[in-house]
Amino acid sequence: MKQGLKLLALAAAAIVTISSCSDLKYDAPLLTEPKVEGLTPNVTIAELKKEYAGVADRTSKEIEYEYVLKAVVSANDISGNIYKQIYIQDETGGIAVSIDQNAIAGTYPVGQEVFIDLHGLAISMYGGQPSIAHPTAEKNRIPFEIVKKKMLPNGWPNADLVQPKTVKISDLSDDLVGRLIRIDNVYFEQKGQPFAPAQETVNRLITDGKGASIIVRNSGYADFAADKLPEGTGSIVAVLSKFGNDYQLFLRSREDVIGFTPGTTPSDPSDNGGSDKPTTKTGGVILDAPFSKVLAPFVEVSVKGDQVWVIRHQTNKDTGEVFDHFAVMNAHDGKTGHANEDWLISPLIDLTGVTSATLTFKQAINYATPATIKECHQLLVSTNYKSGVPSSATWTPVAITLPEGKDWKFIDTTVDLPKSVLGQGNVRFAFKYTSPDGQTSSWEIKALKLKTVGGGKVITEGSGSTIDSMKTKNYDIAN
Repeated sequence: MKQGLKLLALAAAAIVTISSCSDLKYDAPLLTEPKVEGLTPNVTIAELKKEYAGVADRTSKEIEYEYVLKAVVSANDISGNIYKQIYIQDETGGIAVSIDQNAIAGTYPVGQEVFIDLHGLAISMYGGQPSIAHPTAEKNRIPFEIVKKKMLPNGWPNADLVQPKTVKISDLSDDLVGRLIRIDNVYFEQKGQPFAPAQETVNRLITDGKGASIIVRNSGYADFAADKLPEGTGSIVAVLSKFGNDYQLFLRSREDVIGFTPGTTPSDPSDNGGSDKPTTKTGGVILDAPFSKVLAPFVEVSVKGDQVWVIRHQTNKDTGEVFDHFAVMNAHDGKTGHANEDWLISPLIDLTGVTSATLTFKQAINYATPATIKECHQLLVSTNYKSGVPSSATWTPVAITLPEGKDWKFIDTTVDLPKSVLGQGNVRFAFKYTSPDGQTSSWEIKALKLKTVGGGKVITEGSGSTIDSMKTKNYDIAN
């Protein structure tokens, strides 16, 4: 209902010429049903993705063929959560269309069938995700005047044409990227927090009964940003996106968060259920972070620069089998090194009663500058960090042995947390990466564990801690 009212409001606003930050002048509302003539569809989304799968990241390739694509709009910018994009899908898959314009939901509402003349447009690749784009325009976004000539509405919009595919988090694959999907039986890790702080773009996590998680990417410009993440278990309808090796979800509106009931917990037939209570472990290995699919329960905080901590995988070129995975930070974008400061911060750790706490992990550093390797790769601890920028708290460096910094060889690292944090109830440790003046390196971390003596616990669920999924920069094409 809310989305329908917004569409009516947009249609009414189109009767007059308005001024906006985009200087868009709306055409008069259509009085006759639009009908596309002279264009015959001859390519599918799956075929298009396959043909242009080799486009290098952060580049584009012009479409030189007379391709015509027929698809239906599955998501747009109606709530402000999706920025300068719409998503379309057909029976074979989904893909984003990058458009240099705001407030395009009235022109391309959900359920609108479109014919796209692809000749002269391009496929752009960003973070491993393709989009229909422009070969030369800024950020490869298609100018709106070209969009209106190339992407033609056919018939009246019918939202019933767009039905999400119901999947489990464990079933996600690249074939689903760009499609509208539904995931049932999940809860928000950061329930009670806002969807996003004002004017920031943040990651929130949903988790299912098996403990599998996925990022929900929320914009502080969305009209529901200030709403609180619901408690309990429910369903999410969203567009599946991807950046690097991380899958992400983009909500179209608040109505895509369905049926969350306080007091309910996720369940799975194979494990007889789960819980939306804070996960706590006491004594022994209280934190085990393999960094196999997501950074969680760690939080990435980008202070400076566009590059961020991400998950990467190594695969067998012949079989496609993943044989290694790790968290990695590299301030080099493949062409140029950049000045960065990025933190990978642990969840809240309660070390009350703990007499020793030992951290073990594997790490590799390559392309490091010998004179600055220690300065640029640090382990720190804090007893007063809550959320926000790291400079809001006091951090103490912890001495660690670093690799030589000249190859991809992992070394085993063991370090005892300092006595000053033992017995404290609000402890976090962090890996701090800096690249002053573009002196970039690649820092990879995996197989991390924290073992304690005398108790201790890690709280990895939002209601029981002050963990806040912080803003990350350049993590997607949206805000």
